[in-house]
Amino acid sequence: MNTVDLTELTIWGSRFFLAFCRIGGFFVTFVAIRYWIPATVRILLALALALSASFQETIAVQPLCFSVRTLLGVAGELATGVLLSMTLAVYFGLFVLAGQLVGRHMALGLSEIADPGEHGSSTTVVTQVFQLNALGFFFLIDGHLVTFVVLLESMTTLPPGHFGETLDRSMAMVRLVSWMFGAGLLIALPIITTLLVVNMVFGCMARTSPGLNILTLGFPLTIPAGVALLYLTVTFMPSTLPRLAWYALEQLKVFTQP
Repeated sequence: MNTVDLTELTIWGSRFFLAFCRIGGFFVTFVAIRYWIPATVRILLALALALSASFQETIAVQPLCFSVRTLLGVAGELATGVLLSMTLAVYFGLFVLAGQLVGRHMALGLSEIADPGEHGSSTTVVTQVFQLNALGFFFLIDGHLVTFVVLLESMTTLPPGHFGETLDRSMAMVRLVSWMFGAGLLIALPIITTLLVVNMVFGCMARTSPGLNILTLGFPLTIPAGVALLYLTVTFMPSTLPRLAWYALEQLKVFTQP
């Protein structure tokens, strides 16, 4: 009887440790909380979810022992968590792309601010506006709760020790990255097109009036036009962001399906 109890305890501990490796790898690289929640809180949250997953008897694991196979299994779980996090990082990345494109074209490329969360890197103000909107709507539609549920379900649908199956889904990640570029360009395209028309008008003015200093006139007019277009874009974001967020969450769930 004691041998059976010890075996069950070992299996439970193995299930808990592998779940913590996967969930911990996800939380370490999850863009939505990486720069806003301290590492200690993220570790505690990962421990809580791993403890919840450890009681799912449907998760088939082998008792862990100190061996090369165990180390490879732990590394595979960490990599799986990072790959799942990258799936949602694509969603937030499309707003970085859109913000950089818009900021450069509306003469706000020089107004870069130091972002401590990005370890001192510089991003445009427009990128910050887009990212804050994307993050806010992600939490408003309970995207974080859906993410937690998918993480727990992935322990059953994609059991530990099956990292090879995760690599088989690499083409899905490539398609998701292509979707990121397409969606980011669609968000930025109206502003870029309108500013292109404005610059063409300035070009015609410079052509008809050579004595006109187009740089002195164009720069102050481009910024207000860009800010007005940015205001209109942010106004229509509530009808667009939830669809983008739900698509990314659906892809996260598809990524964990057998």
